[in-house]
Amino acid sequence: MHRLVIALTSLLTAVGVGVVGFYALVGGITADRAAGLAPASTAFYATAYLQPSAGQQAQLAGILSRLPGFEDTAALDTKIDELAQRFFGEAGVDYRADVKPWLGNQVSIAAGGVDASGEPTDLVVIADVKDTAAAAAGLESLLPGEASPSQETYQGLTLTTSEQGTYAIVDGMLVAAETPDRVRVAIDVAQDRSDALSDLPAFADAMRTLPADHLAAMWIDLQQVAAAAPIDADAAADMAGFSTFAMALLAEEAGFRLVGQLPVDPESVGAEVRDALAAGAAAPQVTGAMPADTELSFVMFNLRAALERTEEELDEQSPDVAATINQLRVLAGFGLGIDIDNDLLPLVDGEVGVAVSGIADGTPGGVLVLRPTDAAAGAAALDRVVEALESRGSSADRTEVEGSELVTIDVPELGTVAWAVADEIIIMGLTPDEVSAALEASAAATTLGNSEAYRSAFGAADRGGTELFVDLGAFVPLLLDEAGDQLPAEARDILAHVEAFALTTPSRPDRFEFHATLTIR
Repeated sequence: MHRLVIALTSLLTAVGVGVVGFYALVGGITADRAAGLAPASTAFYATAYLQPSAGQQAQLAGILSRLPGFEDTAALDTKIDELAQRFFGEAGVDYRADVKPWLGNQVSIAAGGVDASGEPTDLVVIADVKDTAAAAAGLESLLPGEASPSQETYQGLTLTTSEQGTYAIVDGMLVAAETPDRVRVAIDVAQDRSDALSDLPAFADAMRTLPADHLAAMWIDLQQVAAAAPIDADAAADMAGFSTFAMALLAEEAGFRLVGQLPVDPESVGAEVRDALAAGAAAPQVTGAMPADTELSFVMFNLRAALERTEEELDEQSPDVAATINQLRVLAGFGLGIDIDNDLLPLVDGEVGVAVSGIADGTPGGVLVLRPTDAAAGAAALDRVVEALESRGSSADRTEVEGSELVTIDVPELGTVAWAVADEIIIMGLTPDEVSAALEASAAATTLGNSEAYRSAFGAADRGGTELFVDLGAFVPLLLDEAGDQLPAEARDILAHVEAFALTTPSRPDRFEFHATLTIR
């Protein structure tokens, strides 16, 4: 039984990345039957559908057909069957003989909570059974060499217990756990003597916010997890405004997207979370000033508030570190004539973006792209910085690029810094060539924001808040070289078709959202 639990849990993980979840064809959006057997006290729940809906089936077929070995859609069933056989074999289970004949559409895991080390407790595996007789035969063969399992009747259903666990068939679903008590709880839920997870308003509300048509989903009761975790009072207070977290995996034309929802009670969270909610309402714009060959980009809002809040915390918790920061502030004022609070922090009170390229070929470089809330004040602050540096002996070089003034200046102890202001956006780099390239890309509309890889990765998601984009096509060859012969040829061929990863975190007044996309070319 322990091997079965391991195998089904592993299967759930595999479906989560869209590998095994395409071995059968059905239509329609499938109902979550397993949530009707999990108790309302469940703290962690994950489910996967082995037979996706017609819509998800079509999207999966399109994705898989782009991968080596899956081009022939007529042979997909055979290919997936081979993968499942190999995958289950690693857990010591013969998939074709002992699992495939009876395993139905859904595989789920429910945990009652977590222990002090963060490990799940009271774990229950719930799996759809399409053939009860085949399930009985398959489960019996999964227990070789053990003492004969014992059986008991509970509420009219048979519980089978071996040295490694207990299982029962409940309403056409296999319920397996390490102890009989957990199986009895599921029977009580099925027979309406206890509330089900699906009856819990927090669960139902969270799942309604996710796309209904998906491959897999997960739900976490954050309050239960926080209560069991060894955290201090301040951390517990920070968790007060968060109740649950839910996410779903779905297949789309470009690849796979993971959608997450984190409800927030604005009245129960601190200023930092409220600032993040506000920042997430705006869609990033600075990628429109990043060159199209950018391999890694990161965008965030209101960095100034985060820096100031961090300094306040350091004043309370690490006075020595705070004192060092203040000394640097004084040195910048006396040595360079730069007022950090008035000349530099206003530059990062709006949108801040970093674009890096040349990583793949070993010549990394890039630009810092800023869109302050007050663009005129930001430009004036840069003028003050130039005047201060020039008054202390630095020389500034000024040229015109694409209608913008490009300023290059040597900063003592730091080196060369260049910047330009274009359309209320400040572009900064360590060399004038990097800034020039960004200005030219923006003028020609050959920017990251206009590139096909970027648009494809973010195309299906609502963008907002912090954003990350990685051109994986530039990094995969490096990873393959690093892995060498340790990586199977089949895996190498598949990885070669991975294109990009994108993450965006839009927010609403009462929740954070997460959209993570992996595109396949």
